[in-house]
Amino acid sequence: MNRNRYRFLLGGHDLEMNGIVEMLRKNRKIVYDLHLSWGARLSSYIYVLNSEDAFVGIELTEDIPPPAHYIAIDHHNKNSHNASFLKQLIITFKPKNV
Repeated sequence: MNRNRYRFLLGGHDLEMNGIVEMLRKNRKIVYDLHLSWGARLSSYIYVLNSEDAFVGIELTEDIPPPAHYIAIDHHNKNSHNASFLKQLIITFKPKNV
C-alpha cells in the first residue's frame, strides 16, 4: 500500500468543499474532483479505486464497498456527531502528513 501519497476523493460541492479543495491543492495533494452535487457517492470514483493506494473520501456516501485502504471523512446526516472536516483531517493524519 502506498500511504505516502493519499488520494483525496471529493464529495458534493458547496462553500466548505471549495475551501477543502483549495487547501488540498495548495498543499500539493492528489485530488480527484468530479464537481459532484450534494449526496455524492463513492461509486463515482470507481475508475480510480484500487487495493494499493490509500484513499480519503470526503463527504461521500458509501454505495459500494470502499477499497482496502480507505478513510471516510464526513460530518453530515448520520455522521453529524463527527467533528468538522478540518478537525477530522488533523486528528487522522497529523499535520506533517496532510
